[in-house]
Amino acid sequence: MDKQQRSESHMERLLLWLLSLLLALLVLWQLPIGDAQRSVPANLVQQRFLESLYAVRGQWLLNNQPQLLPWQAPDGQAYQLPMLQERGWPDPQQNCGLLWHQLMGSEADALLQVQQFDQGHCRFVLNDLAELHYYPSTGSVLLYD
Repeated sequence: MDKQQRSESHMERLLLWLLSLLLALLVLWQLPIGDAQRSVPANLVQQRFLESLYAVRGQWLLNNQPQLLPWQAPDGQAYQLPMLQERGWPDPQQNCGLLWHQLMGSEADALLQVQQFDQGHCRFVLNDLAELHYYPSTGSVLLYD
């Protein structure tokens, strides 16, 4: 192999290495690393919260309307949900963060910025700054974008 062929071979390897590096960087740039859970649309979060509420209320009705309802959160944790006896909706008892865990699972914490009990209802501020308000006296969940 003469000097020119070795030089061309070296340039071809260098070019292939640069193209591989460029391709790898392009693939990494397209992957939604870290923000995958935070980009869930607020209306889907509301829908999931409502589905959990309806499941809880259905269990409450099936179990003869207990004050404490045995409940398994989506992450597998077992809870005793305090219920509002007159209406059958989960009572946050001023701990909206715990209610969020019970209904949505601990993985859903990544969707929240703030949770607080305010004037008889829970206020959940999502990462996109939309707000879910849960009113335990009626079971209503309102979304404010």
